[in-house]
Amino acid sequence: MSLEIKTNITAIKAQRQLQSNTKKMQDSMQKLASGQRINKSADDAAGLAVSERIRARIRSLDVAKRNASDAISYIQTAEGGLNEISNIAIRMRELTSQAASDTLGNRERSFLNKEFQQARQEVARIIETTEFNGTKILEVGDNLKPIQIFVGSSNRGPDPQGNLPDFSESDPDILNIDLSDLEEFNSAVRKITEEDVSLEPDSEDGGARDLGPTGTEELMSRLDGFVNAISSYRATLGSVQSRLDSTIANIEISNENLNAARSRIVDVDYAAETARFAQGRILSQAGLSVQSQANAIPEMVLSLIR
Repeated sequence: MSLEIKTNITAIKAQRQLQSNTKKMQDSMQKLASGQRINKSADDAAGLAVSERIRARIRSLDVAKRNASDAISYIQTAEGGLNEISNIAIRMRELTSQAASDTLGNRERSFLNKEFQQARQEVARIIETTEFNGTKILEVGDNLKPIQIFVGSSNRGPDPQGNLPDFSESDPDILNIDLSDLEEFNSAVRKITEEDVSLEPDSEDGGARDLGPTGTEELMSRLDGFVNAISSYRATLGSVQSRLDSTIANIEISNENLNAARSRIVDVDYAAETARFAQGRILSQAGLSVQSQANAIPEMVLSLIR
């Protein structure tokens, strides 16, 4: 073997191996410190692409769960107002039944009518003031479009033809609250609160059959329709809330499975990585020792000069 001073091939080889081992050890340290197997695209480009798509769906599912929870809060707010309106409607029906008896005179009916009128006003007030996030939820306007709640996480990119998906009522990621029952409820409310309704007969000679301007039979019919409309809309909201409970449970399961799938792709296996780190550390220490010995080889030339 020739002895050279200007170019120490042995030292160059040792340096290359040392650099390689040091880089592997640094990569292991980064993975152990971050807890992730993929810290940059160079670690696993395909795995990073898959994991990022999964991460996007997980984040969307988190928001979908909040949307469903907000919808439940919306329904519970409406339910609270409807519950009290139902209590008032039943009391109005009770007052009407009491007034529809000739054991009472018109003077006593006028006393009952005072409470009846206050109840009508309170129903109107509750409907006017019951709001959620600034929106009145017991009144329906001219637009009967269902209330849409986005509870999905599917990809919304264009199809191969470049068409974007529509947010239609049949979209599986959208849950709809139908307002047709609310319209029926509002119609029944108007017959009680906006029209001339009272427990007093239309004339002084009127009796139990002549309550209100159109007679006791019509008054009872309005009140019964009012109670039925309340129950119908409450049933609609209750069914939607039950569905939302199932939706949230399904979202939680999907979220759990997606997190497990992403964990298998990006999370580091500490048992395997610590073994590689220990190996890299030993090789680096050995490389330093070899590098030191390789740097000492040119000194052998001095013995020839002496």
